[in-house]
Amino acid sequence: MASPLANRTILITRAAHQAPEFADALRRLGGTPVLFPTIEIVPPDSWDECDRAIHSLSRYDGVIFTSTNGVGFFMRRLHERKIDAEVMKSKMIVVVGPKTKQSVERNGLPVLLMPDRFTASDLLKALEHLDLKGKSFLFPRGNLGKDLLQDNLITGSVPPSFRRGVVGRAGTPFPELQRLFHGRAPCRSRHSPPQQLR
Repeated sequence: MASPLANRTILITRAAHQAPEFADALRRLGGTPVLFPTIEIVPPDSWDECDRAIHSLSRYDGVIFTSTNGVGFFMRRLHERKIDAEVMKSKMIVVVGPKTKQSVERNGLPVLLMPDRFTASDLLKALEHLDLKGKSFLFPRGNLGKDLLQDNLITGSVPPSFRRGVVGRAGTPFPELQRLFHGRAPCRSRHSPPQQLR
């Protein structure tokens, strides 16, 4: 039986540290992945406002995470500021999907809510089933995140706790690009858009 992706070359544009797992899955299906990251995940230019929010965690009833990057950078910053993650256990923690949920749970924190479908709009629908009257949420996110949740919830959103930047392509191997332009890479993968972050 032929592999479903046999003779297919797939361009993966996710950030470099997030691409290997997907690349391995494509290889198992017979595809040939080409890693071509178009973004990188880096800390914000300044932590000042985010730090003020972190030191005011007692003001918030919950925290919304819409990506594993958001979880990672936020929890790392808590540690850098010498704030015990235990302070998060009293918060209602809401996530957009299973990968984000796993990232939260690896930090020893419980997740209250995750939607059945892993998009910001579905998360918003799931939140409608909770009694949020008078509740305030902290929303750590990247600088390219959509404002869907922010616009529909009263949140204490902090400035970006990480940034997504376009990666310079000066060092890109030309053979990889030539495969694309000569029709040898009929498929391409894209990184998750902000409203569909897992």
